[in-house]
Amino acid sequence: MAERVAVLGLGYVRLPLAVNRAEAGARDAVIVAVAHREFVEMGAEAIRGLGKPGALLYDIKGILGRSGADMRL
Repeated sequence: MAERVAVLGLGYVRLPLAVNRAEAGARDAVIVAVAHREFVEMGAEAIRGLGKPGALLYDIKGILGRSGADMRL
């Protein structure tokens, strides 16, 4: 069973649906707070594409490597 995650504007949805329905280029920042396989497979470039040009990419779990995000925990 796919995990459920909260996505602003979508409520709780199954993870693949959340990634597929996230509107590209609509956010000032993208925060990777969980190390789901789908996020690892997307990679930094695709995840960054969910934000506006110049949006902050914050990788709390460190799944994108040192050069993949603007900030890491």
